[in-house]
Amino acid sequence: QGDVRAENTRRLLTAVLQVAAQQDALLLVVEDVHWLDSTSRALLAEVVEHVEELTTVVATRPDGDAAPWASTTLRLDALGIEAVESLIAQRLSIDEVPPTLTDFVQRRAAGNPFYCVELVETMREGGVVQVVDGVCRHVDLDAVDIPSSVEGVVVSRIDRLSEEQSF
Repeated sequence: QGDVRAENTRRLLTAVLQVAAQQDALLLVVEDVHWLDSTSRALLAEVVEHVEELTTVVATRPDGDAAPWASTTLRLDALGIEAVESLIAQRLSIDEVPPTLTDFVQRRAAGNPFYCVELVETMREGGVVQVVDGVCRHVDLDAVDIPSSVEGVVVSRIDRLSEEQSF
């Protein structure tokens, strides 16, 4: 039955992590905690409570609940304009980023690093941004149709995959 299976899974996971934690330092990283359902939250809480030598890192959105068992909270703010410029330069393997591109990515992605990367890759794949001989050029960014959300950018990249790439 579902309840028995869930309880057995909780007990097994806790026991495995307890043994592993005794053998060596153990780090458990749980990302996107804001998406966890109540059962998964309860499982995580039980593991954190019962596995003494376990270090747990919980990542959630700024407006998400870090969890009642969190002992230290580290808030990561959005990337500033200089960091966005550096990220673009790194992704495009260039030394100098046009300020118009940096401004566009900063405005659109609001400093979200994942969104910045996906947006730059989408623009490169779509021919909006081109790098020739180490120099970055782009079309009029206000005139192109670029998805306005991270989900839209990721979906547009998936849609451009060839049949061979999608499997």
